Amino acid sequence: MPSHPEKQTNDLSGFSKTFESLSPAPAQESQDTIDKIQQAERHYLPKATWKKGVSWIGWGCITLGILLLVLGSIKGGFLTDTTVMKRMIFAGFFSLSGMICLFLGCRSAKAGLGYSFISFASLLPLAYFLPVYETPTRTGALPTLTTSTPSPTSTRSTIDEIKEACNYETIEAAISNAMQAGKTKENIIAIWIEGDSSQYQHSIQDFFRLNLELESRPSFYNRKEGVLIVSDQLSKVTFTQAVDYAEKVGIKLGSYRNDRLIHIRMRPEKATLNSSELHESDFYVNNIRAIQHFDSYKVIEGLSKLETAEPRYTGDAFTVFLELIHTTKHPEILAHACACMQSWGGATLPKHKDKLEKAARFEERGANEENWPQPLVSLLLSAGSERILPLSLAKWQKNPSKWESAFIKCTQDYSAIIKDFAEPENRTLTLSVIHILKSIDSEESKNSLAQLKESLGASYASAF
Repeated sequence: MPSHPEKQTNDLSGFSKTFESLSPAPAQESQDTIDKIQQAERHYLPKATWKKGVSWIGWGCITLGILLLVLGSIKGGFLTDTTVMKRMIFAGFFSLSGMICLFLGCRSAKAGLGYSFISFASLLPLAYFLPVYETPTRTGALPTLTTSTPSPTSTRSTIDEIKEACNYETIEAAISNAMQAGKTKENIIAIWIEGDSSQYQHSIQDFFRLNLELESRPSFYNRKEGVLIVSDQLSKVTFTQAVDYAEKVGIKLGSYRNDRLIHIRMRPEKATLNSSELHESDFYVNNIRAIQHFDSYKVIEGLSKLETAEPRYTGDAFTVFLELIHTTKHPEILAHACACMQSWGGATLPKHKDKLEKAARFEERGANEENWPQPLVSLLLSAGSERILPLSLAKWQKNPSKWESAFIKCTQDYSAIIKDFAEPENRTLTLSVIHILKSIDSEESKNSLAQLKESLGASYASAF
C-alpha cells in the first residue's frame, strides 16, 4: 500500500546519522599537517634553486681563475717567476672546482659534460699561452746603467777657446796668489765642468774636497757654459789622480797639466738622477746608478736600499761595491759599501778574498790601526783574510768591547783562535771571548764554551 507524502518528508533522521559518519577530521588535525609541511619547506630548498646556486659557484670559480691568471701574469705580478707547469696546476685547481660545481648544478649529464669542457678550455690554454716574466738573475749582467752618453767632444776645441769659456783669468789669479803665499803652481787645481751642474754645487764641492783631500771646499764659479772649480790646496793627491776623480763627475774632454786645468762635461745620468727614481720599478738599475754618483747623499741612500734587498746582478754589483771600497774616502760610504758586500756576498765571500784585499789597499793603509775602520775589518774577516787577522786581534785585545763586533758580524768561525785569549785575570777580555763564542753557532764554539765554563770556575758562571 503506498505511503503518504507527509510521512515521507518528516522521517529524515537516518540521513542525518549517515552524514555525520562521513564528515572530515577535526580542523586542529588538518592545521598540524599544514604546519609540518611549511616547516619542511623552510629547511629544504627546491631542487631547481639548489642546482642554480651550485652552477653560479662554478661560474664564479672559472671567472676568478681567469682574473687571477691574467693579473698575475703581467710584469711584476704575483705569478712572476712561476713556471708554465705551476701555472697549469694553479689553473687546474680553479678549473676542477668549476667543473665539479657546474656538473652538479646541471639538470642533465650532457649539459654537465659540456660545461666541464668549457671550464678546462677557458683556463688551461690561458695558463699555457700567457707570458712568463722573470725577475733579474742573481748573476746576470745589469741592464744599461746610463742614458745615452754623448761623444767626448766640445764646442770649444782649442785650449784658448776653453780658457775663454771658463774665464781662465780666475785661475791665473789663484796661481799668482798662491806663489805670493809661498805655495807652488802644483798646489793649484781647476776643473772646468761644461753643462748645467749648478744644482749640485755643494755636492761637487764636497766631492772634490774629500777625494782631493783639500782642507776646505774649493771655490765655485758659475759661467755661461758651465761651472769652474778652483783650489790652491792640492798637496796630497797628484794631478793624474785628480783627473781620475774628475772623471767620476763627468766625461773627460781634456787635461792640461801646465795650465792646472781639467776639462770635463757633466754626465747626463748624473745630472738627472732624482731620489724618487730609487723607489721605482727598476730598483736595482737606479740604485746601482745612484751609488756611482758623485753626490755622497745619493750614494748613501742607494747603498742603504741595496743593503737590505735581495741580491741581484751580483757580478756587476760586486764590481761597483769593490770600486767604492777601493776609492771612497767617505767613512759612511765605506761602512755601507762593506755592509752591502757582506750582505750580498754571504758564504761566497771567501771566493772574493783576493779582490777584497786588493780593494782594501793593504800596502797604502799599512799597519797603522787608525787606517782600518771596523766595517772593513769585519768584511775582510768574513772573507777569511789571513792578512787582517793579526791586526784585528791586536785591536780587539786593546779594546774588546769596541772590536768584538768585528768578529761577531763576520761569517767565518774563529772559535779555535778566540778561545785561547780567555784570561781569568782580564775579566773584560774574557767576557768578550765568551760573548763572541756564544754568537757563533757551531759545534766548535759550543765545545770551546763548555771547556771555558769548566776551566774558568764559578766567578764566570753567570756569563755562560
